Amino acid sequence: RISARLTLMWVPYQEVCTHRWECNAALRRLAGETLVVLKGLTMKYLVTAAGGHLGRLAVEALVSRGVDPSDIVAGARSPEKVADFAGRGIAVVEIDYDRPETIASALEGVDRVLLISGSVPGARVAGHENVIRAAHAAGVDRLVYTSAPQATTFDYALGADHRATEAVIAATGI
Repeated sequence: RISARLTLMWVPYQEVCTHRWECNAALRRLAGETLVVLKGLTMKYLVTAAGGHLGRLAVEALVSRGVDPSDIVAGARSPEKVADFAGRGIAVVEIDYDRPETIASALEGVDRVLLISGSVPGARVAGHENVIRAAHAAGVDRLVYTSAPQATTFDYALGADHRATEAVIAATGI
């Protein structure tokens, strides 16, 4: 036989934020003072290279899984390639891995990043590092990178770029 006693206690709560990045400071401010209920907490996702085939599929997958379009950022070197997303309520931003000023602004308010690998072998690590370091500085919780199979354990021509990128990710702790 299982029995339980349920005690109800009415406590005032204060809604202090709706996005995780707003909550960190508010939680520190209110710690120990009141019960904080995080309801309706949202995540903001940045999909890089959203103008390409994989990027488009990733954006569509987020939408089909129920992510609110306003919580998705579609990033591309050429924003006109993803302009159709804007009509559906998805934010469209310019992001060029080799132009750090576009990266920082694309990451504003973002919690999770899908970093789709650049397409020029031998020249992509620096751009990947720009995105990873900016994501770390912006407080991104999770970064998913489209690497290659066994990039850290198997030596092959295309693996070097992915191995180097994965090392940068590991060093940041994202």
